[in-house]
Amino acid sequence: MDLKNLLYSEIDRMGSLNIKQKLLNKNENSKFIIEELLKNCMNSTNGKTLSNGEWVSLAEALMHYLLTIMVIPSQRKININGLEVGIMIPNARDIYKILEQVIIIQFCLTEDETIKNVVEKLKAIQPLHQNIWIVSYSSIDTLKPLKNYVISNSKTINSDNVYPFSQIMIDIVQHVDRINYSGFKIL
Repeated sequence: MDLKNLLYSEIDRMGSLNIKQKLLNKNENSKFIIEELLKNCMNSTNGKTLSNGEWVSLAEALMHYLLTIMVIPSQRKININGLEVGIMIPNARDIYKILEQVIIIQFCLTEDETIKNVVEKLKAIQPLHQNIWIVSYSSIDTLKPLKNYVISNSKTINSDNVYPFSQIMIDIVQHVDRINYSGFKIL
């Protein structure tokens, strides 16, 4: 199944201008938009069940879309020290200058032992562990203070470091506002 086509057909149904207007009015609307788009994607699979990894890939494509329309400074799919990092906010350049401003968001397609290896590599890149955010289908065992954004309706959501995926854009906007990022930003 072409996940990108699935996502963009649901974005078209919801209305790209409608999405932009809701986000312009209030960035907290991103929570509703994410929940609605994921629900609509689930309902549009014609009975085909998406794997956990496909849900994570869909979430990553949705993040790319939302970061773009919300004009949030970011770099995507960049290679640092041999590891492909999903998203860095505001950008990779700052990882070498202002560590406390850089968030790394990593999408974990599998929930096996390789996650621990990836997390260790991320910690070497970003030693401020609270600035490493993991997106996975269900909650994974990460050491605090890493944040884990979960796509499924897991019972462990809202525990110490596990949050619903629909919360991620709100947290990103709060971070960008908190660091008072002075780069190009419209919203």
